[in-house]
Amino acid sequence: PEDDPASDPETDPDPGYTVEVVIEWPDDPYTYDGTEKEPEPEVKLVIKDPTGTVVEEKPLVKDEDYTLDYDNNTDAGEDTDPDAPQVVVVGDGTNITGTTPPHKFTIEPAVIKVKADNKTKQEGQANPELTYTETQGAVHGETAVYTGVHLWPE
Repeated sequence: PEDDPASDPETDPDPGYTVEVVIEWPDDPYTYDGTEKEPEPEVKLVIKDPTGTVVEEKPLVKDEDYTLDYDNNTDAGEDTDPDAPQVVVVGDGTNITGTTPPHKFTIEPAVIKVKADNKTKQEGQANPELTYTETQGAVHGETAVYTGVHLWPE
């Protein structure tokens, strides 16, 4: 309304129009490499007329209109895990207020390839210790450790 001092005809939609914040997340998963993963969404205001037709889309700007707050975003984890990598959008109070529910994403484990070292055994002797050489996938000087089922970074 014109007599409402909080109303701004430049930014307030006409009666019956709606304004929504739309957040579109990039596809994941990411692959573990020892660094933080920081998916950046496209965030925009969408104005719709009373019939639901989009009449305007206004892109919002990171670090001006909103910030992103990441948690658990370095180590491998599934988006279904309780401590999954996640990010929230935090509004600056101008175009967006509040904080979104966490968007969880997946960081897949790195693929580590190894080559078994050549060993021999003579009849009646104990089995030799199985050893290997990493051929691909070691991350930032990490060493793989064989647990009998999986190789894990150490």
